[in-house]
Amino acid sequence: MRTGVAGNGTIVRRFLKDAAQVEDVRTTAICVRERSREKGEELAREYGMKVYTDYEAFLRGGDMDTVYVGLINTQHYSYAKQALLAGKHVICEKPLTETAAQARELADLAREKNLFLWEAFKLPYGSILPAVKEHVKELGPVRVVQCNSASRAVLCLGGEETEIACQPEKGSLKPEIQAFARQLQTGDRTPCYEMLKHSVQVMEILDDLNNSL
Repeated sequence: MRTGVAGNGTIVRRFLKDAAQVEDVRTTAICVRERSREKGEELAREYGMKVYTDYEAFLRGGDMDTVYVGLINTQHYSYAKQALLAGKHVICEKPLTETAAQARELADLAREKNLFLWEAFKLPYGSILPAVKEHVKELGPVRVVQCNSASRAVLCLGGEETEIACQPEKGSLKPEIQAFARQLQTGDRTPCYEMLKHSVQVMEILDDLNNSL
């Protein structure tokens, strides 16, 4: 897999470090803003890439079959769409899009062009989510869910924490989820509900795309 990278932040540096350890992955190009050219050139020297400051030129001229989008959240949809239109597979940092409608549009486009589209969100494929699903029935009606990046997962039941999953490798780059839910007396919905609903919709859209390819 020949991969071009869009962005130069911390998450991109982690991606480049991990990708360099995979024999079948080569990172060939990086696209950054003009004002970040120096940072891009620094990464290019370290990982043997060509630097671009124009995304269209990057898509046209970069020796790549896959684009990794590691930009700010609001740019994910537009950059992923441009890459798909250019015939590139896409690995996009989470969240894939800001709305389920945008995610559905990207999935339809990827399906139409027979391209791979993946949100770099490992939670559905790890051990944490199944554990949360197994234990959440003990809570009763759930009104609030808080998720943080951590090395262990706990449920908070009646003020007492119960560990339900743990990642033993301390310092690993692989993000895990510390998730806990509180049962509230009020029935009011919170803004968190819409955020969670969107995440579930995006996961369902990508699962459907994956099953169709």
